[in-house]
Amino acid sequence: MKKKKSLLIFALYSDGFIPLTVESYLKELNKYFTDVIVATNYSGYYDLPYKHIFCKNEGYDFGMWYNVLQKIDVREYDKIALVNDSNSLVGTFGKVFEWGATCGLDMWGVSDSVERTLTYRGKNSYHVQSFFMVFEKKSIRKLLPFFQYINFKKRFMKKSTPELKQMIIDNCEIGLSQYLKSFGMKIGAKWSIDQKNKPWSGFKQNIHFWKWEELIKDGYPLIKNKIISCVATPHQFPWSPELLPPNLNNRKKYYRYG
Repeated sequence: MKKKKSLLIFALYSDGFIPLTVESYLKELNKYFTDVIVATNYSGYYDLPYKHIFCKNEGYDFGMWYNVLQKIDVREYDKIALVNDSNSLVGTFGKVFEWGATCGLDMWGVSDSVERTLTYRGKNSYHVQSFFMVFEKKSIRKLLPFFQYINFKKRFMKKSTPELKQMIIDNCEIGLSQYLKSFGMKIGAKWSIDQKNKPWSGFKQNIHFWKWEELIKDGYPLIKNKIISCVATPHQFPWSPELLPPNLNNRKKYYRYG
């Protein structure tokens, strides 16, 4: 029997410094994939045991993922994950992938949302949050057609601007989920706003950002790096330090040169 192949494409923004939090995140995710590719805007040498592909810093995360997808044969894979470096690990992914193997979804993530930008014009803004998306065989076949459908190379492969970021959220993060749904595909998340009797049930904003403490208490394995860096403003982000591994209390100490 042919062994199933799976691929993680990890978008990493760097000037050569590699946070140890990124290393631990990659080490954990590496357990669940046969192949790992780090897509990065840094063209120098990385002391990482994974293949890495240089990508210009254009089109945000989707630009990096797009570049790698153009260089591989997606038909070789039964599972492809698109992940970025905007989070740090606070748990493990064992139960996440156990759930993913039995959930029956064509594309899934760890969390979902209906939050929309002020510029979004679609009727339905439900989407799997794009910092962690897993595509099963059926949805993999729609990845490259999606980029063609929105004319990604011409419209979005540009240098970062606030306007482009809005466009990426509207057309790529929300747009990709809605594109897959238009083909009758099932999408969802392990920690979903559709769950019943949860602190995030029916929540209209970003649960990954605003309900992070409740999520972590429930076994959620990630925390947004922006939240860690905002600890200096406890009036805005009340939090419990005991929820985090000790090394996350001062992230600046945990960088090394690649």
